[in-house]
Amino acid sequence: MRFLERFSLVPGSKAKVYLLLSELARAGKFSLSNYMRWLIARGVLQAFTSMEKGHPCHARLLAELPFAGASHNARNLRNSLLNGAGFSTVAESQYLDSAKQLVASRLGGLLSEYPPPGPTSRFTNEELEYLRGLSRSQMTDVALWIRGAVKRHVVEGAPVGPNNWRDLTVEVGITAITLQQFLLVRKVLEEFSDYGILADVLKATASSDSSGVLSSIADTISYNIEIFSVLGCVNDILQLLFNRYKKLQLRRTVEKYVLTSFVDLASFPICSEDTRKQLQHDLALYDQRHPMAHSPVSDNEFLSVMQDSTADFNEEMDRLLQNGSSIDKGTLTRIFETIVSRMELMYGEKATYNRFSATSLVKLRQLDQSNFDILMSSWVNRLFLNPSKRPPLLSTFAMLIAGSCVDLGMVVKSALQVLNDPSIGVKHSRSSAGEFSAQVLELIVGESFDDCQLTDQEIYTLKRKRQAFERNAPALLVEIIHRSIELCAAEGSFELDNRIRGLVVSKPVIHHLRGISTSQPNLLQAHLLDPLSKNSQPALLKWLRLLIDHLLDDHDSSDLTDPDADVQVSRLLQLANDFSIRLCQLKMRIIFDGQRGGSPSSNTNITQTFFRGIASDFKQKAAIWSDLVSVLDENCARQIRAHAEELFLQSMSFSIPLEANENNEYLARALLVVIEATSNTNGAVPAAGGSLISTALVDKLNTLVQSVMPQQDEGSSPKAGEVVSSKTSILELRSWLILFLRIIILHRSAFSPTAKIGISDHSRIIVGLCALLQVWMAQAHHRLVEKILKFTAINRTNTSKVMSLSLIML
Repeated sequence: MRFLERFSLVPGSKAKVYLLLSELARAGKFSLSNYMRWLIARGVLQAFTSMEKGHPCHARLLAELPFAGASHNARNLRNSLLNGAGFSTVAESQYLDSAKQLVASRLGGLLSEYPPPGPTSRFTNEELEYLRGLSRSQMTDVALWIRGAVKRHVVEGAPVGPNNWRDLTVEVGITAITLQQFLLVRKVLEEFSDYGILADVLKATASSDSSGVLSSIADTISYNIEIFSVLGCVNDILQLLFNRYKKLQLRRTVEKYVLTSFVDLASFPICSEDTRKQLQHDLALYDQRHPMAHSPVSDNEFLSVMQDSTADFNEEMDRLLQNGSSIDKGTLTRIFETIVSRMELMYGEKATYNRFSATSLVKLRQLDQSNFDILMSSWVNRLFLNPSKRPPLLSTFAMLIAGSCVDLGMVVKSALQVLNDPSIGVKHSRSSAGEFSAQVLELIVGESFDDCQLTDQEIYTLKRKRQAFERNAPALLVEIIHRSIELCAAEGSFELDNRIRGLVVSKPVIHHLRGISTSQPNLLQAHLLDPLSKNSQPALLKWLRLLIDHLLDDHDSSDLTDPDADVQVSRLLQLANDFSIRLCQLKMRIIFDGQRGGSPSSNTNITQTFFRGIASDFKQKAAIWSDLVSVLDENCARQIRAHAEELFLQSMSFSIPLEANENNEYLARALLVVIEATSNTNGAVPAAGGSLISTALVDKLNTLVQSVMPQQDEGSSPKAGEVVSSKTSILELRSWLILFLRIIILHRSAFSPTAKIGISDHSRIIVGLCALLQVWMAQAHHRLVEKILKFTAINRTNTSKVMSLSLIML
């Protein structure tokens, strides 16, 4: 609960916290009754007259947690508490009923008496936005309602055909869900991020007789493999699919695309090796077990079919594939060139998508995959080298990628060859190159498919192909982002800048780059962040700041102004953790580089903000502060070290405290970490009034000795064997003493006898250290006092040994 109370004060997604705690509550790991007791005992809800989504997490959580499985008394108490805090549970129920009616209207035949959804049925953007507005509690109620309907929707009896004959080939007891119903159910549950319920739905529908449903189940797991791996259900569902596949094999020929989806799923390391080998073996022998009739297709026959209507052509293509027709390389080449030339000519200024040509290529590839892939690679290269004839990439390649007709990685590689090689890309002007890179990014992460005429299942498959590309070729993704930023900065076009900005900082890109920053930080650093940071162009540095802010989730889309440097430092210290340390290091360096040549007051504000942040949270982030400071260049490090020493030596708020408490202890450790991290820098720090550091250290030492010396009345002397108490115990100031002695050792050259003031300060520092050691030993180890004093007397000219020995003892 302490975490929830602090969570509202730092950047983060409340929705994810509510989702996490809801899952814990459903698993019985978060007690709803104890939480309500805590609310009542603390009187938390008395401070609220309403309960909006923007209210603090620890209070709003009561309206978000699911109480579907709770007792009747617990639900009544929850409603009473919420109504007392200004939250209407009646309005909550009405909103939930409206959401159920919306979902039921789309899922006819499953949740209502409406007609079953057609192939093009889908939720509108407004309807999805309405569903996203539900609370986590309402989402759970809808998800449980859908799961119950799916489990009950089974084939209860063999259907009656003509002449009252029953179709005994239909299995009884298997799921009766259709492909479009499954796609809509999956859409709702993924929008809710309720993957636990979705896993139950996948298990319930794995008995389907529909090849489309079975393939979609495998694609769903592959697309969300990390989530389902954590839930521990991947192998269970894969085994159900495999068993269903084996059973269907006894009755009919299972389509190759179904087997391909199963193999893609089984290829993940978490999946069973035995199942993977069996599926791969079946896929490798698929063509042998289902041989083609080898009736040759001539180009005249094929091209004559293409002149007919789209429906006639598709029917003829399906007939050729079912008959197992073969095709020679020359005919394949002529047909391929005819189709792609049509695709190029069909795109004018409006660039409308030709679904017919894309479908033709997907079907043509099934006749000769190896030669087709060679032709496709050659066409992609030729298309990229001729910008005047190049159609929009997303609408051209979206369906081809979804249909496994072209590999996304191959497309990106060809694009980078054009963008990186001046001799190849000579036909591209600066503006066309920037536009080309933007189109490549849209092909990888674009979310608008209005011009692509894709079905929901094709869009889902395209996203899965994209995800596989990002997972298998992260270097290509980082390189195309880097190249797009460079071209955009060089072009200076406001329209292009907004377009690429929207793509680079989009949720899919930022999510994947964050993953790279933790799994492969060197890749992100070497191929994106360092090249941008080492370039002195202001436009590139602006892009770098934008990218880092989004990676750190340190941005406000409604605030376009640049915050002051001290504000940026304050935010940065809150965001620094073990995962983001490299990004924070780079952001820190950018902030200090931007302040070079600025006023001394602005620099002081930055360093003061830096130390306030360190001191306030040093207990949890000790190692992080050291890493954050050590990355700075010598000038920045020297500035920070100088300010740390000045704060210690001069500022009243940072003086050695005369009372021991936890905050002062952590403050001393924080300053020590900063000074240690910047100890490789040179240069003495002058104290206030122009005095040297040696004099300032001696004065500070005298103050310290006076604070720890035994107290006694004036004119009196302690009796033999009597121990007089001091104002402050040295043990209570242990961290401050270590810090102080460390500063003395770092500045030991200032006490050199060759210096003008060094001789005087050299003697004074020896006397002060001896007095300090005497007090220390009187309080701790009395027998060693004589030996330490003898050692300091012998080594009076070697101050560093005395200081080093003092540090070791403390």
